[in-house]
Amino acid sequence: MKKQIPERDNMGLSEKKKKPADSPEQSEEFMEMLGDSLQSWDSRIEPPVPHLIELEQLVTRHKEQTGRRLWLDLFKLWLLGILVIGGMVLLFNWNIYAFWFLQIFAVTGAILFFTFLSRKDREAKSKWTT
Repeated sequence: MKKQIPERDNMGLSEKKKKPADSPEQSEEFMEMLGDSLQSWDSRIEPPVPHLIELEQLVTRHKEQTGRRLWLDLFKLWLLGILVIGGMVLLFNWNIYAFWFLQIFAVTGAILFFTFLSRKDREAKSKWTT
């Protein structure tokens, strides 16, 4: 004789537990006891809606701050690039062997970095997919 296995829902439970529905009498009693207090409390904590002009000023200030921050980051990037390229040119003029050693060292470091970085990604993917 085969044993019947109940079908499972999404939660893995064979039977859903249901709460008894609130009866109309309970909700009326609740509203009689706490309805006025809750409504007055709700009206006291409602935040004021800002005026349209205030919202426009907020958006304008945010755009200006973001634009200034982006220009500052771009300036830092250009400055760093100029320093790195200038340093590499000076190193090349000073000693070509040191220049090539630094280039090989940088490429090897980048390859090792990306090799270990991709290994961590594979480990993370295998943990979540198995």
